[in-house]
Amino acid sequence: MTLINKIFSFLLENYQNKKLVKFIPNNIHTVIDVGAHEGELYKTLTKKNIKFRKFIMFEPFKESYNSLLKLNDDRLVIHNVGLSDLDETLKLNVNKIKLTNSFTTQNSDTLNFKIKNLLAKKNQFLDPQVANLNRLDNVVKLDSVNSPTLLKIDTEGFELKVLHGGSKLFENEKIDYVLVEVHKPNTYPKYEPSKIYDYLENHNFKIVKKFKFPLIGFSDVLFRLDR
Repeated sequence: MTLINKIFSFLLENYQNKKLVKFIPNNIHTVIDVGAHEGELYKTLTKKNIKFRKFIMFEPFKESYNSLLKLNDDRLVIHNVGLSDLDETLKLNVNKIKLTNSFTTQNSDTLNFKIKNLLAKKNQFLDPQVANLNRLDNVVKLDSVNSPTLLKIDTEGFELKVLHGGSKLFENEKIDYVLVEVHKPNTYPKYEPSKIYDYLENHNFKIVKKFKFPLIGFSDVLFRLDR
């Protein structure tokens, strides 16, 4: 892992994710981590003594997936697939800043894109990978999760597709908390963060807290199901 990736991974594990802890229960049945990278959320919750029975990870990038396999915990279920609103195979755009790998292309005129280019020394992209994607509902069955369940989505512009792919879980109120990464409008082509808010609000979720990430300019937004 390059220095810049180590810095961002450290910030995510020890700064960004730590802000979440005070707003979720100390005892969680299932954590579903979509875009797990190298397990930063898992490491944060473990360090902060948040208890959970099962931790399901989805990570399509092979290098990060192989890092996850080194974690020694029987509660982990690790999938080398991405999530979408249908079963498909897509090109994963691999970034030198591995946390920002994406199945979509970022608009090059955004400040976010320009900062990443600067950090990556002009060319931020590496060779793409082909990855399989599935619906969340096809992998996590209704009878496999109990309350409380935390769903975290960090998929660089693919968040709404992930939500739609878990429609059965939402309709049956199997998700209690959603932590989703939200960018500014048009960060990606046709990207509208309001649609993320609308989807969750239509499924009776209320905003708990927004957590801004330094420098790159996105926020993690925590929602809670209003039963």
